[in-house]
Amino acid sequence: MNLLTPFMPSVENPKTSALLKQADELVVGCASLSAGLQPNVLNEIKRITRLVNNYYSNLIESEGTHPVDIYRAMQQDFASQLDSNAKQHLALAYSEAQTIVFNETADYSDLQCLLKIHRTFYSSDYLLEQHKTIKDAQGQRHPIMPGQLRESDVIVGCHLAPPAVSLGDL
Repeated sequence: MNLLTPFMPSVENPKTSALLKQADELVVGCASLSAGLQPNVLNEIKRITRLVNNYYSNLIESEGTHPVDIYRAMQQDFASQLDSNAKQHLALAYSEAQTIVFNETADYSDLQCLLKIHRTFYSSDYLLEQHKTIKDAQGQRHPIMPGQLRESDVIVGCHLAPPAVSLGDL
């Protein structure tokens, strides 16, 4: 398997300068979007953005929790169907971890920072027992240890995750 590197652009790469200029323009553009907004409007945009991020993150992980169901879960209004109910609980745990990401200034290339987010997610009281294990390629279930790198190769949704031995480098 090829590793997904580099995550950070290299100064040796001739395209890095143009990429950094685009990143600066993006930061300035984003700042100007919120500069004139009333704080209550900005807070509502942030709340809705978190809901949308929650939806797409769950969709990427093959969960597909509908935004209405996520919103209902945030109101402690859980579905009676087991599958929908489980997805709602997963979405709430994700929301707790997402709060760390939005409220902290951190270096997300730092392993300890990522493990803190992982620990928050997998220690959530919202997670059901079925969310605390993961299957390997042979279908065996393994416990997920909050805040720790996994030690076995696993399948997430429909995809084979990067090998456990590669996680430190990734």
